Amino acid sequence: MIASCPRCGAPLPLVEGDVPHFCPTCGLPQLRISLDAVVSDTPPTPESKELLYSEGLYMPRALRVVAATGASAVTVASLLPGALVSGAVGGLLLVFTPLIASAAVYAYSRSRPPALASPTSGARLGALLGLWMGSLFATVTGIAGFVLRYGYHSHVVGEKIEQAAAQVPAQLQAAGPPPPELLQMLKTPEFLASSFIFGHVLSLLLLVLAGAVCGSMAATVLRARRQRTID
Repeated sequence: MIASCPRCGAPLPLVEGDVPHFCPTCGLPQLRISLDAVVSDTPPTPESKELLYSEGLYMPRALRVVAATGASAVTVASLLPGALVSGAVGGLLLVFTPLIASAAVYAYSRSRPPALASPTSGARLGALLGLWMGSLFATVTGIAGFVLRYGYHSHVVGEKIEQAAAQVPAQLQAAGPPPPELLQMLKTPEFLASSFIFGHVLSLLLLVLAGAVCGSMAATVLRARRQRTID
């Protein structure tokens, strides 16, 4: 097939087996496109997408997984009898963090398109999960305490906080007689409120740390299992 100039229609003589850079008749530059530069219309395979997302955390998917997994865990723990009022929800979440983080990493890797989280991205996913669970747990506890106190005129939450704070003077007296000013401060409403907030902050930090460690371990184990399957 003889190539021709798209403007004047003159035939283009081949130069070393290729069309010239310019038309010898009108001087129009001849645009040549390499086949390597042509974008293929073939959709990417799951394997290529897996390589694309394996080393980084795909945030839209990660946030969906974290939201669903964390909300489910907090809901189940809060529905246990007496767990929400006694403050045992935070302890339950911390104990079952390895299982919850493993479920989140597995759900992230099994979503579409499939992807395997690296240990680093698994740690980030677990940290996000711990942050979300701690924040959700604090919010649910605060709402429940407000409803019980002002809706049902129940002092059960305040009594639980006072019982926990009453153990502090006994621990201080075991180390030596504390000053009377300190004992008086431990009974003030400000100290009770501060201890309640400090407990939630500590639970949040522990959940983030445990989630990061467990998420990294879960991603490492999942990758090792996948690698043995491929080999």
